[in-house]
Amino acid sequence: MLRISICVENRHLRQLSNFIRRSTDNISQTIEHKSKNTMTQWTVLFLFLTILVSTIANGQTVPPEYNDFIKKGEKYLNEKNENAPHAYSAAFKTIGWKIILTENHKNDCYNAAQAWMMVLKPDSAFFYLDRIINKLSFTDFDRLINDPAFIPLRYDDRWMPLLTAHGQIDSNPCRLLDSLKKEDQKWRHLRTKIGNHQTDTISVEKVVRQIILTDSLIFIQIKKMFDKHGFLGYDKVGKEGSNNFWLLVQHADKHPSFQDSVLTKMKIEADKGNASLSNYAYLIDRVRVNTKQLQVYGTQMQLNSTKTSYEPLPTVEPDKLNDRRKQVGLKTIEEYIQTMNKYHYGELQKK
Repeated sequence: MLRISICVENRHLRQLSNFIRRSTDNISQTIEHKSKNTMTQWTVLFLFLTILVSTIANGQTVPPEYNDFIKKGEKYLNEKNENAPHAYSAAFKTIGWKIILTENHKNDCYNAAQAWMMVLKPDSAFFYLDRIINKLSFTDFDRLINDPAFIPLRYDDRWMPLLTAHGQIDSNPCRLLDSLKKEDQKWRHLRTKIGNHQTDTISVEKVVRQIILTDSLIFIQIKKMFDKHGFLGYDKVGKEGSNNFWLLVQHADKHPSFQDSVLTKMKIEADKGNASLSNYAYLIDRVRVNTKQLQVYGTQMQLNSTKTSYEPLPTVEPDKLNDRRKQVGLKTIEEYIQTMNKYHYGELQKK
């Protein structure tokens, strides 16, 4: 049986390709009963059609200047040179900003989006991402979602619709929560490493600025989630998703009224076993400390006067502290202090 393998990207070309394939299925049976000369005629016809499709598919050529600018763009992008996005724009201008149905052009547009994010121009980045997804049949969404260049776009209102429309992210916010949590923890872990003298590649001031920026961006997302879904308990996002949501709320210290609103809803879910009671304890202490009140469970710590150990910020009825901690599944305050000292050993003065 004769087969023709034709690779085309344009919708009309695909239709032609499918027509040819269907024709081979219908004709092949007839060919088997034809003479050698007839088979040769059919073979010539198929070869002609193959060449025709290939010619059309590759008919979209680009001027030499396009490739020259693309090479410059790639070079600048690798060098983190801010001229990269302008080189890509110059390339696309040589073809009148038209779409070319090739893998190379798809990759050029992807790189252009990266280049525009390098200079913090999300509007331009979204322009090219929309182009490759909606017009160039982009399918490597794992690459897109995990690309560090596009991390800032996760906090943009256009990010979720762009991916959700193509079934890459469920309406359930689990995946977004996981991404936000990783970004949240990345900078806080780096801050701890600096305090423990495990790295000196970046200043603590820069990391603190990144933490503040990240927290402010994350707050926009988790507030939207809370306004839409209420507290995200186990029944809505699973245990991991719920814990991630709580952690992000825990760090929204610039918005204590929001934290308090979440706390009220979380208490209802925790009482039903639909949220972590120990996490609730951490959040109630956080809210109290942020609103200048005594904490209840001693989860919020500070260095003591000699900076030789951590100690809890003032609590209500300190003599009953461990009893309260036990009720919500927390270790004794003494064990907690040991954990804090071990984790933040670089902050302590030697006794």
